[in-house]
Amino acid sequence: MGNCYTSVFLHGPDPYAVYEYLVDRLYNAYVLPAPHNITVVCEEGCNTQEQGTIVELTRVLSANFHCPALGLLNHDDDWLWFVLCENGKTVGKYNSKDRRPIAAGRLQQAFGSDASRGWLWFLLKIPHPLFLFEIYRHRWLARALELPPWSVGLSYTPLADREIPSGLTESDIKCTRAL
Repeated sequence: MGNCYTSVFLHGPDPYAVYEYLVDRLYNAYVLPAPHNITVVCEEGCNTQEQGTIVELTRVLSANFHCPALGLLNHDDDWLWFVLCENGKTVGKYNSKDRRPIAAGRLQQAFGSDASRGWLWFLLKIPHPLFLFEIYRHRWLARALELPPWSVGLSYTPLADREIPSGLTESDIKCTRAL
């Protein structure tokens, strides 16, 4: 069995404001600050891997914080899927099975990445057999978009089990409910 994980990446908002918002709305989630104005959210309901749940959380966070948000799902390392929302509107979706990428420039712009559009396009178009496991594609995309390396493979359950990503301390991670 391969990797299965979900997470949402926000570009811009203060991590504590995201935490407060999720607490007020009774979400069970972990909020992690990251460099480059990135906030990572791992929410319990998204662990079902229901795309609709991930889209809704990504859309709601993007709308509330008026920012780009990327909701991501790796299903058993067989396929990588994500949705990009800006100001509450879905502006693109990606599924590595059909490799119909969203505009690489849109991703680049949303996260303020210095990566070339051609490189992003290439990462999104490579067929699955060349990326034996989709976590590898995610790792390269994270580098290109300047997402934190520790976020690759991160999800709600490992955090609930107190598995702290390398480079973070327990005090960096905010939980919206008492453990």
